Amino acid sequence: MNVKKNIIMSVIRLIMMGFLAKIISTFAKIIIARKIGIEGMSLYALTLPTMVLMINLAQAGFSTAIAKLIAQHRNHTLKIMMSVCALSLGLNLMLALIYFPLVPVIGKHLLHNELTIPTLYCIGCIVPLVSFSSLLKGYFVGIEQVEKSSYCQISEEIARILFIVVLADAFSNRPPSFLAFFAMCGMLIGEIASIIHLILSLHINFKDKIKIAKNVDKKETKEYKKIILQIAMPTTSTRIIGSISYFIEPILFTFLMLRSGISANQTTIEYGIITGYIMPLLLLPGFFASAFSLALLPRMSKAIAKKQYAYAKKLLKYFTLASFILGCFFSFTIFLVPNFFMKLLYHHHQGAQYIRKYALFMVLYYIEAPLNVAMVALSLEKKILIESITCNIVKIIAYLIFVPLFKTDGLMMGILVGVFSTVGSYLYFIHQKFKFLFENNQTILVQQQS
Repeated sequence: MNVKKNIIMSVIRLIMMGFLAKIISTFAKIIIARKIGIEGMSLYALTLPTMVLMINLAQAGFSTAIAKLIAQHRNHTLKIMMSVCALSLGLNLMLALIYFPLVPVIGKHLLHNELTIPTLYCIGCIVPLVSFSSLLKGYFVGIEQVEKSSYCQISEEIARILFIVVLADAFSNRPPSFLAFFAMCGMLIGEIASIIHLILSLHINFKDKIKIAKNVDKKETKEYKKIILQIAMPTTSTRIIGSISYFIEPILFTFLMLRSGISANQTTIEYGIITGYIMPLLLLPGFFASAFSLALLPRMSKAIAKKQYAYAKKLLKYFTLASFILGCFFSFTIFLVPNFFMKLLYHHHQGAQYIRKYALFMVLYYIEAPLNVAMVALSLEKKILIESITCNIVKIIAYLIFVPLFKTDGLMMGILVGVFSTVGSYLYFIHQKFKFLFENNQTILVQQQS
């Protein structure tokens, strides 16, 4: 009973922190949009896909890998952290050497706007900070102190808001390129605040740890590096594929809409409504799915390591069911009063019809995150990679079919196809893995008895 009570209380705290962080994050986005204006916001938004891709490359799935390994090998935490920090440092240095010389090329020839160059340089400074903070968050997840990794999100958003509010008026007369750069600097300040918060939360004696680290066998850290890469590489590949798909999406949508006779201006407005207003609102309650995932990963990984497969399956069932029920509640609420939520958050009703059409179908999205971490806990990282490639191809095919036929509705249909195919694949792979584990465990028991 105490174990169940601790899990429930931990999840409740995560949900509350996630909800608070989501509110503050939304508030921060509204302030930024108002302070930097439409042109500045457009340049800022234009660079976001580049930032997402670079961050996914730099993080390399290391945070998930160390969370899983630390949960399974608590006595070797320092060795694991030493191994992953060495890998992360080397990767970030390599990316920096490649990225910074390419910034003018990205701005001029890929984004076709030289005004994005200052913001792109700022992204290059943000990336290693995000990478380092993700390692610290992975550590806290692994030692089952997930709340600390959630608290830092609040510190990050508050620091970002204070930076924008205090300094925005002083730079209000500057050109849009500077304002976009200024908004990105807000993210930089937020990451610094997040790292400071996480380091203070460690409560460890660094002098003692440095002394111990000097005596660590290099062969052991080398072995852990191999294991980390085995877990992280498929996860990284999955995120990179998703980032590329995200980058291609507006290009493909614009091309298909123009071929269908829709003007470029109208296409831009329609895409902005879906991605800027409708999807953030439909996915707004996703914080609790993330909270469930963070709580599930270390516990399920530990159960699998101890061969407590029935308990691991029960954990997955409870967390997934809880996420689905809450998803149903929020989706149905948004479905009933879309105009109210649009007015409350954005001060207009434009695009509310898409919420009425698709809110209930987005329910499956809320179980995607718990299923994803279950795949990691079950060591199905390679299957995640296969699923990511397949589902992103399916989603692109869906765009090619539905957008010419249904215009903007086709974009929403393509997004839903991506969600449905991802969830379906996860459920299939997880079912097959548990079936194999139970059968294998039964065979071992029979052999032992005979």
